Amino acid sequence: MERSSLAPLSALIPAALALCLSAACGEREQLREAASKAERPEQRALALQKLAKDPTPNDYALFFQATRDPSATVREVAIEHLHLDDGPRIPDLLGALLDDPVPEVQTYAIKGLLHRLTPKKLAYLRNAYARKGTATRRLIGQSVDETLLADFVHAEAEMLWAQQQEKILPKNLFSDLSMARCREIPGCLALATQRQAIQHKDPIQDAPALVAKAALELGRSGRPEAVEQLTTLLGMPSIYVVAGAASGLGAAGDRATIPKLIDLLAEPYVPHVELREPTIAALVALDAAEAIAPLSEIAAKKEPAAEAALHALGRLSKSHPAPAKAALCKALDAASLEDARAVAEVLRRADIACDSTALVARLAQGGEAALAPLAVLEVLPSPDLATHVAALLDSSDLRVQSAAFRALSQLPGNPTLQARLPDLLARALDELHTAKQMWIPISRVREAWPEERYVNESDGHGHDHGDEQDTPPLTREQLRANGGISEEQIESMLKVQEASRSKGQKRKENFQAFLDRLDRLEMERAEVIGLQRPPKHVFAYEDDYIADLTDAQRDHLDALLTALARQRLPLLSAEDLERFWRMPEFRALACEVSASVGDRSSGSDDDKGAAPQLAKGASVATAAAKAADDGGDGDGFLGARCLRERDGDIQSAALRGFLRQGQAAIPLLIETLKVRTEQRAPIIDTLVALGAKDELLPLARAIVQEGGADGLSALQALAAFGDRESVPTIQAKLDEPALRERREVIEVLGKLGEPSVRDALVLELFSDQPEIRVAAIKALEELKLAGNVPQIAALKNDYFLEVRRLAEGSAAN
Repeated sequence: MERSSLAPLSALIPAALALCLSAACGEREQLREAASKAERPEQRALALQKLAKDPTPNDYALFFQATRDPSATVREVAIEHLHLDDGPRIPDLLGALLDDPVPEVQTYAIKGLLHRLTPKKLAYLRNAYARKGTATRRLIGQSVDETLLADFVHAEAEMLWAQQQEKILPKNLFSDLSMARCREIPGCLALATQRQAIQHKDPIQDAPALVAKAALELGRSGRPEAVEQLTTLLGMPSIYVVAGAASGLGAAGDRATIPKLIDLLAEPYVPHVELREPTIAALVALDAAEAIAPLSEIAAKKEPAAEAALHALGRLSKSHPAPAKAALCKALDAASLEDARAVAEVLRRADIACDSTALVARLAQGGEAALAPLAVLEVLPSPDLATHVAALLDSSDLRVQSAAFRALSQLPGNPTLQARLPDLLARALDELHTAKQMWIPISRVREAWPEERYVNESDGHGHDHGDEQDTPPLTREQLRANGGISEEQIESMLKVQEASRSKGQKRKENFQAFLDRLDRLEMERAEVIGLQRPPKHVFAYEDDYIADLTDAQRDHLDALLTALARQRLPLLSAEDLERFWRMPEFRALACEVSASVGDRSSGSDDDKGAAPQLAKGASVATAAAKAADDGGDGDGFLGARCLRERDGDIQSAALRGFLRQGQAAIPLLIETLKVRTEQRAPIIDTLVALGAKDELLPLARAIVQEGGADGLSALQALAAFGDRESVPTIQAKLDEPALRERREVIEVLGKLGEPSVRDALVLELFSDQPEIRVAAIKALEELKLAGNVPQIAALKNDYFLEVRRLAEGSAAN
């Protein structure tokens, strides 16, 4: 009996306990239900938070499920509490959450992986740092110490090395290289054998261009084994692969490879400019003084890549002034008209002055021989040679005379030039007037030669022009009676008319034949004489004319206008400038002349300078700029209107003129900058050159803040003026993930000298782009803060040589 009574009692104990905890258990079940099924994400998140205060083993399945919730808020709560679990599934779950698009979720995942760090968790973090983008790298880099960061950087370097190895050894690289030839190339067999051990899945890797790109990336590592492999690739048959290997060797910085690179400039490779240019760039990167002689030879023989060789000599002159100067001056003495400007420009940038004996001798010869030295003196003006140049102003060769004017015009206030210009300009304008008699008014040609006969079938007139063969032909007398048409042009018209009457010839072909026979007129000129209305981008004014000038006459007039602009001489009336503005070939020069002299006209009583006119121009600049939207002319003098042109060449010409005005041009440029919404960078650069600090800074700050294509010039303006007040605005740009000018922003922050940007620059050390890491280290060094940034030491393990060198230098200091 006792035993039977005890049995039911023992069975009641669990039931009693369950009855006591029923309230608590019911509440937990409600929370679990809400966490998994509540409609609103904040309800699911709140339920999870309450469960996490006293979690049971069964709750973790719910947390796992919540990590895949569509709401980032729910995922954050789940991962925040789940990372404290040490279950075997946790590392994989946290590793997967490193791909979450929400940074906060990634942050909790990283914290979870760092909690009670295991080899598996470490592997996830290491892999994520090497393969993920900048945002994830920043989260990881901020969360680990310097030792772990150095390990991650090293792992990334090894991963990049392996990737380049796979790309540099594609399966078809040796397909056209026999094994016998391969044995002759040092290291080739080893490279081929190594290739056989690599499995390829992407056949596009076989393209030589991709191999060349991989070769460059391999060289940027600076590793000795990379140099060995790239040296082997120099023997490959593909020019593109060899060019990539040469670029890689230049980036690798191993000066022992200089002789091999110089060999690439020898005879067997002469036709291949695709190889020569990267090889020359590599020799410059290696600062190879040994390359000066072969580069000089390439430049002298006008061989492929001659211009690249000249620029290379200019860059090498900084570290090797004596031999580079000798080579460049030799090139100058032998320069032809075609390359004289290029040589002179290299000398100007390198600030090298050569002996002028050879130039004087060539000037004394006159004629064709003087053209090249005159082109040189236009780039490198020399007061000492002004007398020799002035003697050529009376040359019977119009080309020489024009070149002499251009050379003298670079000497401010040249008395000889200013004395001769009025008379020569008057003659040129007379010649222009004579040429104008040969121009054809649209209205007259339309009367004599109706344009409807020359539009094609798609013009919408609704009839077939091909059936108009019975139209009575125009006679020579009819064409002469209209006037304004030369005999040559009449003859061309009659020939075309005769051809047009041949059976089956379409009107579109007739029109093309007419254009072909007018060999002295360009396409836009034939359109303007009335055959069809010219498009606005070709010629803006329907009733205007186009000059039928020879090339020599046009060049001479160009030289005279150039001299007017450079010497700031108001010898043209406003009406003459308007006429030149209407001629496409002189439009930019008309702008430059107008901007250089203000809106003064010849014979004006106002000889006090351009300041009053520029002030007046500033007052109407707003209206002039706004008129650009509807194609109107706006108000103000020509120079002001040129500023609002969308044609970059015209705007640049006007800005060159205003730069000569100096401080007087600032009000007009500022007013124009206020109303323009595009192409503001050239105006900003001009204002910086004029030193308009107080006027430009507020506008530059606003342009930086709004972003866009002009932001870079505005940034550089803030840096040029040392505007530390703009640092918060500039620093805020780094928060934009897609910022294209990130490197430039970092450089500007370094130049402005504000130490408060330290933390923002440290974040850039974790960028996935080596150029950004380099810029960040340099900026921190410029701010004298690099020694206090322990993260820089970790970059001594970076894949890229340039980053490693900077990091090592910072650590040493």
